[in-house]
Amino acid sequence: MPYAIQIHQDKALEGISVAYQPGEFIANRVLSTVKVKHETDKYYIYSNDTMSLPETLRANGAEANRVDFNMSTSTYALEEHALKGIVTDRDRDNADKAIKPDIDMTEVLTRKILIRKEVECASLIQNPAIWSNTISLS
Repeated sequence: MPYAIQIHQDKALEGISVAYQPGEFIANRVLSTVKVKHETDKYYIYSNDTMSLPETLRANGAEANRVDFNMSTSTYALEEHALKGIVTDRDRDNADKAIKPDIDMTEVLTRKILIRKEVECASLIQNPAIWSNTISLS
């Protein structure tokens, strides 16, 4: 009987491959997404006094306590992120049937941009200046 290597030549499986996938992306769940029309603009910021707790109890016939709040504005500027990869006709022609060069490249590029988004999200949520409490408690 011939040796196993003589009667079978290894080839790539067509229904399976292994690629690194991060456990779970969280940036889209942690950060708000706001659709905007312009790449730069202003937005309103309500001051912390909207969270203060005024006296709400009112005596019969008395006027209700009056409250007010402050607001300011800030600006935003969108940043565009992009990557590109090259898949040639030669790559496509020489790829095993199990490999889909265009799909694979798209998935790799998308994953890299999502990882960048995760890194920037982590940087934001770990920045103490963003989470500082400016309300004085008496």
